[in-house]
Amino acid sequence: MDLDATHAALREFYDASLAEHGAESSRGVGWNDPGLQRLRFAILAEVMEGAEPVSVADFGCGTGALFAYLAARTAPPPLGAYVGYDLTPGMVRAAAALVDDPRARFVVGTEVTDDVDYILASGALTIRPGVGDDEWAAHIRDALRTM
Repeated sequence: MDLDATHAALREFYDASLAEHGAESSRGVGWNDPGLQRLRFAILAEVMEGAEPVSVADFGCGTGALFAYLAARTAPPPLGAYVGYDLTPGMVRAAAALVDDPRARFVVGTEVTDDVDYILASGALTIRPGVGDDEWAAHIRDALRTM
């Protein structure tokens, strides 16, 4: 399977979405409904436990909207550190421009390399632009392996 071609198709989709809708729109990262995006963030945050600050890796961080959601939460645990990974350089640049918080950093990459308490993937595995079944299955296996 050609994971490079799959990654290229994903980059092309996200670059086009970002260019068309902008970094501050949920549509810029492929979400048609900002309410559903926030709902997904709320459901993902439910897995986090305890009272001490936690570290989070966001696999497919897009423009950093999950960071903004986690940083604003009042429910425990508080967010201590966050690293967002995205395979699209434009998304990482947009996230870094939107998020000015010392707890956050953004990295171009297709695998999580930081040791964190939680790895969350909000929408990274939902967009499948013109990729066949075998290639998509290989992409999902590779992504899960890196998490």
